Amino acid sequence: MDYRLRKLRVALWIMGLGTLVALVWHGWQGWGLGRDYPHNTYLYVHQSHYTDFTGVVEQSAFRCPYAHEFAFYFPATYVMFQPFVWLREQPSLWLYLLVTLLGTILIQRYILQSIVTDPLRRIGAALLLTGSSYAVVFSFDRANVELAMALLVGAALLLCRRLHFGWAVLLVSITICLKLYTILLLALFIRRHHFRYLLLPAVGCLAVSVLSLLTFSRPIGECLVLWRHNLASYHFLYMVADRGLAGSASPWNLVKIVFLTADHLGLINLHLHPLPNGDHYSDFFTMLSPYYNSLFLALLVALVLFVTLIEREFFRRAVLLLLAISICAQAGADYKLLWVNVALLLLIVLPTRRRLDLAVVVLMALAMVPKKEILLTYLGQTDTTYNDVSMGVVLNPLLILTAILLLVYDSWQVRLPGWATRRCSGMFRQFMDLSPWRGKRMRA
Repeated sequence: MDYRLRKLRVALWIMGLGTLVALVWHGWQGWGLGRDYPHNTYLYVHQSHYTDFTGVVEQSAFRCPYAHEFAFYFPATYVMFQPFVWLREQPSLWLYLLVTLLGTILIQRYILQSIVTDPLRRIGAALLLTGSSYAVVFSFDRANVELAMALLVGAALLLCRRLHFGWAVLLVSITICLKLYTILLLALFIRRHHFRYLLLPAVGCLAVSVLSLLTFSRPIGECLVLWRHNLASYHFLYMVADRGLAGSASPWNLVKIVFLTADHLGLINLHLHPLPNGDHYSDFFTMLSPYYNSLFLALLVALVLFVTLIEREFFRRAVLLLLAISICAQAGADYKLLWVNVALLLLIVLPTRRRLDLAVVVLMALAMVPKKEILLTYLGQTDTTYNDVSMGVVLNPLLILTAILLLVYDSWQVRLPGWATRRCSGMFRQFMDLSPWRGKRMRA
C-alpha cells in the first residue's frame, strides 16, 4: 500500500470516529437528557452562529469601522468586506459560506489526486475530510474570515508546487492584509533567487493598509487611536480575563489553566478580581503576558531559522510554519485549528517518507477531533457567558507542540553535514548580488 494512502486512512479513521463519538455524546446530552449548551453541541453557542462574518460586515458599514468597539481587524479587511455590505445580510452570508465550502472541497480534491486515482473516491475523501474535521466545521459555524485565508494559502501552496512563486506570494500577501500572523509563511521564500518575492508583501501590505485607512471618514491618526483602544480592550478581556479561555489553539490558555487550577486547589493565590459580566481577571496574568510573548517570539524566530537553514523540503517547511501559525496568536480561538487541518493534508500527500510522519499525522488528526465531552467548569464563564472550557484547551496545544517537536527532530536527523553553512553563504551571496552597493562596485 502507498504510504500516503495509509496516512490518509489513519487520519480519516481518527477524525471520523472522534466526530462520531462527539455526535453520539452530545446527541444523548441534548435529546436524551434535555441539557442545553454547552452539553448539547461541540460547536459554539447557537445564538452566535455566523457572527464572525456578520460582525465584520456590520463593522464595515461604519464610515470609520474602528468606531465600533469590537473592530479589531486590519483596515484592508473592512474594505474587502464592503461588497457584502451592499448585499443584504443573509444573501451575503450564504454566498460567503457557499464559495468557501466549494473552494475547500475542490482544493482538497485537487491535492488528493496524487494518491486517490478514482474520481468518486477522491471527492468522497475530500467530503469526509471536510465533514469530520472539527476545525473546518467550527469555522463554518462561525463563518470566520479564516476560511477565506486558508483557501488563499492552500491555493498559494498549489501555485508553489507549479513554481509560480510570484502569484503565490501575492495570495499570501492578501492574507497578511487580513491578519498579520500569516507573515510567517514568507519564510518559505527566504532562499536564493527568491529574495525578490519578499519585497511585494513588505511594500504592498503597508500600502494597502494606508490606502484602506484613507477611505475611512476619520483622519488616519484618529482611526489608529480608536484601533489601538479596541486592541487594548481585546487584550484585557480575552487574554488577561477569562473571556477567551475556551479557545483551544493557544498555549497561552494552557498556561493560564495551569495557574488557575493551582489557584482553585488552593496551592497559590492569584487574587482574582470579578468583572460585571461574570468574568475574572488577575494582575498576575497582566504581568506574565509580556514574558510569555517574548519567549514565544524567540521560539518562533528559532523555528523560522530552522525552516530556513535546516529543513530542505519545501512542503515540510510549510507544514512546520502552518502549525506555528495555528498556535502563535495569544487568543487562540478554535477556528485557528484550521491551519492544522491544512498542514495535515500537506503531510498526508508528501511523497517522501520519514520515520515519525505517521506519528505526526496521528497527533494532528487527534487535534481535529471535538473534545467537549469533559468540561472544566471550575474555570468560570467565557465570552459565551457559559462555563464551556473543555479538555481540548489542554490537549490541543500539547498535540500541536508535540507534532512540531517530532517534525523538527525528524528534520534534524536527516540534515546534511554543512548544509546550513552552505545555504547561509549562498543566500548571503545572492543578497549581495541584489544590493545597490554591489551594483555600484560592478559598474565601477
